[in-house]
Amino acid sequence: MKDKKQTGLSVRQKALIDELAAGTTDISAALQKHRISKQLYRQWLKLPEFAGELLFQRDCGFQQSRMILARFAPAAAARLVSLTESDKEETVRKACLDIITLSGKLELPGRDDENGQGESAADAAGTVGPELSSQTAAKILEMLAEQDTEHRTQNTG
Repeated sequence: MKDKKQTGLSVRQKALIDELAAGTTDISAALQKHRISKQLYRQWLKLPEFAGELLFQRDCGFQQSRMILARFAPAAAARLVSLTESDKEETVRKACLDIITLSGKLELPGRDDENGQGESAADAAGTVGPELSSQTAAKILEMLAEQDTEHRTQNTG
């Protein structure tokens, strides 16, 4: 009963929230497993303690996902850059396009501006430039690929 006093939730409510937070089943299956009707679940959702705990667990899951992505971002970025050295022109084009697109979306955590928006890595580095449309970026990459092909032809011939 200590848990009930601390959170304001019943044992059944906490068990359901734990089940849903684990992500091993969907809502219908969890309700059935804990013998909770959909009507009772809807009533519980109207309770601030229950809804708040459910949202807290959801937010914890999102935070955990962001931490995993942040941990593997350097490896993913390095792999993406390494793909620019591929012999396949389409792979190089897509990798370059992804790099250009993603570099404009990077944010530095904890650096909020007046609007609560994080400052982009490009802004922080002082390298802010005009945003490129996908078509413009593709044309630039096509020109670079043609230049690279000409350069390789000259060096092998």
